[in-house]
Amino acid sequence: MTSEAKLEANRQNAKKSTGPKTPKGKAVVAKNAMKHGLLSSVTLIAGECEQTFREFGQQLYLAMAPANELEILLVDLIISTAWRLKRVISMETITFNLQQNDPLSFDRSLFLESDFKPQPLLARYEIMHERSLYKAIRELREIQRN
Repeated sequence: MTSEAKLEANRQNAKKSTGPKTPKGKAVVAKNAMKHGLLSSVTLIAGECEQTFREFGQQLYLAMAPANELEILLVDLIISTAWRLKRVISMETITFNLQQNDPLSFDRSLFLESDFKPQPLLARYEIMHERSLYKAIRELREIQRN
């Protein structure tokens, strides 16, 4: 069991580290967990074109013609998952080009970190996003048939 003195020391130390105070510091730590954006909770990440994403989504809406809220939800899922899949494929291309020493205007630091092994990770996320995409498409088609 922890002594009262140790508990009090922990409380005093906790008061000293309360995190960033400035908006700039908060913006920096908000990205601490961001490595690659492949599992981001938001569909569009920094550096991606919002207009391109909107056009992509509009084309899929037209092609899939959702008729009710459930179908709209599934089409939204399809759009989000397909966009993430495109991101993975793009990252695979960047990784390949870096290995070929092609000059790119992309921030190479992510791919050059010694602890980041992109190929197995990208392959795993590509498979995961493909499965999610095909599952959502099958669900939508099944609902639209009925």
